[in-house]
Amino acid sequence: MIGPGGCRRAESITNYLCGPGAGRRAVACGHYAWLVVVDGIGLTADFRGVTITGRRGGVWSRRGEWERDDSVQGDSVMRVVKSNGVFRYRGRIVGIAVAVGASALALGFDDFTKNAPRPSTANPVDYMTWLMARVDVPEEHNAAATYIKAIAGTSPIDEPAALEQASLGPWTENAAAVQWISSIPRSMYNFRVAAKMDLLNLGLRPGGNVAGGAEWETALLYVNVPGLGAFDLLAQGVLAEGWRQWALGNRTDLLNDAVLVLRVAHHLEGELSMVVRMHAAKIAVRGYGALLRALGETDSPGELAGTILSRLAEVDHPPMSLAATYALQKLAGWDMLQRSYAANADDVRPSARAVYEQLAANTGKPFPEWSAVEPVMVETGFEGSLAELDGFFEGLLEWSRMPYFAAKAQESRFVELGRKLANPMSRVFVDGITAPAETIARVSATRLGALLVLRVFQFKQASGQFPDSLDQLGSTAEVSALREDPYTGNDFVYVRTRDGFLLYSLGPDKKDDAGRAYLPQSVAGDLVFWPFR
Repeated sequence: MIGPGGCRRAESITNYLCGPGAGRRAVACGHYAWLVVVDGIGLTADFRGVTITGRRGGVWSRRGEWERDDSVQGDSVMRVVKSNGVFRYRGRIVGIAVAVGASALALGFDDFTKNAPRPSTANPVDYMTWLMARVDVPEEHNAAATYIKAIAGTSPIDEPAALEQASLGPWTENAAAVQWISSIPRSMYNFRVAAKMDLLNLGLRPGGNVAGGAEWETALLYVNVPGLGAFDLLAQGVLAEGWRQWALGNRTDLLNDAVLVLRVAHHLEGELSMVVRMHAAKIAVRGYGALLRALGETDSPGELAGTILSRLAEVDHPPMSLAATYALQKLAGWDMLQRSYAANADDVRPSARAVYEQLAANTGKPFPEWSAVEPVMVETGFEGSLAELDGFFEGLLEWSRMPYFAAKAQESRFVELGRKLANPMSRVFVDGITAPAETIARVSATRLGALLVLRVFQFKQASGQFPDSLDQLGSTAEVSALREDPYTGNDFVYVRTRDGFLLYSLGPDKKDDAGRAYLPQSVAGDLVFWPFR
């Protein structure tokens, strides 16, 4: 939707204004600063008078500032006010209006890099600064520095299995987990503070060497960001601490911690590196898993389900699209190439060797030695390398927009295309780049399954019995969207049992194993949401 003066978007990446599954996003466009509230059911927009109608009938109009039109009946608690470019919903920030030329990054529907400056060997583009200029968020709302403090104070745990067990709940006294949690209270505090900020950017540091040199390999590629795994450790730590309080009778802290973990995942999934995105997926699964586990550990799951759904309204959203993630990765690829070549496009920068060797080591696969790589890079040249990388990502972006069940059949084609790239640096950069498709499908399925389980328990609370089928949850577009298994495109499997119910996804093998648990290492079995194991 492009209005006069170009389009502006509401940041962070996607802003979900209302309950789980509603899919509402705030997008501001042009001189009129149109606010478009989109949900999964319907959108009415009169761009002459600029009025927007949401699912519940609430209408907003531009009358100097954004306000709800009280002349139209609707949900009286929905009120959006624009002040100094910041959109607020019930008093909390939901988005920052920022000039960007298109709303693609916010909506995740397109390759927003089409609006990015092209890379240059003579004057390398600082892509992190370019991105941050699209997101006009004050420095105090950027969580990067606070996360770095949290990571810096985190030490590995000698018995990682102990922390894993403690974070899964219910809490059982575990000396190793207790000792680790008590040894990093400041990191836990910083982690919580950072999660409440608006966004995360762990790219180029202030004063970084944009032109290249020994420091650049730690910028957009994240190959040397120290302690990236500490994000997951800290997520496990806060969940373990929540379970410890649960065992003491405090039911609030665990919900707060699970919500916090989901906020962290939301931060991470908007970063440039695919590696960071994979950490986001893992952390999101932990957050939803903790909420499901809590249902099985309480005597009043229906009541708790309602509480959880109200809390999820703050943070729940579909994962950022794989296409948007690949667009970010494409920027990282551009940055890598422009810094790999000197002002003379035929002269490979010496510092490229460190990046190549680190990337190759991270894959765990055999790649040619640098002595064989450098001549090929010189022969391919900067422009040739850039052209083939652009072509690869053009196809990859189209592929990534396909549903998982349709895209899976073509995955091997892109794996093979990546292996055929002439530039060895590009080959190692895109190695394994299609793998996150399954991870994101799993996160999507886990999220939808968790929301469905909560709805089923709500139904039981209201009616006194579990539904005989998912049809009894209603026929709204919101419920229909929750039922669709990302792996197959069909409904999740719901089976009413004598004592409860069984809910599962067929998983990546798309075979119905009657609820037998999914094993990632074998890709066999089903992804079971309830009973939670």
